Amino acid sequence: MNWLLSSTEAILVVSFCGSSKKERNFRDSFGANRSVGQITIIAQAASYFSILLLSTNRFFCIFKPLEYLHIFNNRNTFVYISITVMICLAYGCVYFHGPCYFIFARSSLEFTFSQNTCGDFLSHYIDFWMSIVILAIAIFLDFFTLVKLRMY
Repeated sequence: MNWLLSSTEAILVVSFCGSSKKERNFRDSFGANRSVGQITIIAQAASYFSILLLSTNRFFCIFKPLEYLHIFNNRNTFVYISITVMICLAYGCVYFHGPCYFIFARSSLEFTFSQNTCGDFLSHYIDFWMSIVILAIAIFLDFFTLVKLRMY
């Protein structure tokens, strides 16, 4: 098994070093930047929804202990996680549309949305406000969970 890994590494190094500089120029590639932006947006949404799901789990565990096992059994938990993954992938699919993108701008060293109506809408309403609402709900649930825990 170790020889397979070493062989694979050697093939990758040789093929990368053997390719021309033009083929390796990832920094100036709009397509590569766009893909990294999509992956970043999907991961960001996944982290926000994971925080919300964990806060919801804690909330039901403390406030509805008798129903908790039914609400968060293995099957339902799998469904919740699957729905979260589907929402995050759908959220990332918006950035496959032509004029809408989210890329890393080397000039400013920051991620940026496209400079058009679509980018403005996505950055303000979808990215900013969706993040604020999700995190506010999670903080709200965690606050009341903490208050209930401190009462006992």
